[in-house]
Amino acid sequence: VLDDSFKTSADFIRRTSPIINLRRRIIQKSRLLKFLVEIRGSMVRKQSLQSAKSRSGFLHRPPVTGALIEAWRVTEEAISQVASDVESRSKDFLLFSVTTGFQVHPDPAYRHKRLVEAGDGDMIYWNSRLAALADREGIDYVDLVEPLRRHAESNRVCLHGFDNAVPCGGHWNSEGHRIAGETLAKSICRKMAD
Repeated sequence: VLDDSFKTSADFIRRTSPIINLRRRIIQKSRLLKFLVEIRGSMVRKQSLQSAKSRSGFLHRPPVTGALIEAWRVTEEAISQVASDVESRSKDFLLFSVTTGFQVHPDPAYRHKRLVEAGDGDMIYWNSRLAALADREGIDYVDLVEPLRRHAESNRVCLHGFDNAVPCGGHWNSEGHRIAGETLAKSICRKMAD
């Protein structure tokens, strides 16, 4: 069911209001205002990074709160239902999980430091959990952590992040997309050859 309820949210209405659009046009015409917006954005990014680091430990261990337990239950059930639906149409289903910047960071010392910060966590907890689900349900699964980590380490490159953002963090950059795409393509070709 298409959920477009965001269109009626207060935040969306505010962001698309004529006053905000006017503000956006004024900022685009002023170098000083652009500079101030960039400074504010930099401060927000730093705060977001600190906040993400403090929350990240919760993602690297089995869920203990009701919300996280329910989120995993719903996620696993949705994956199983989609796989079943695809296979009922005589099509192949492939499950893969994207990586995070610290999972495939080129520096092993940095990865170790992040794991220590997470407490008793496991850097690949959700990958292992998805692999277990795939095994139980007979779903083809590709874990991208190891191939991307190997590439990042051997080439000393970040596969996440951009020059104007958190180094080695956030979304895949063009190199990350390339390596992930090549890894998935090889998996698909192997599956087709079987």
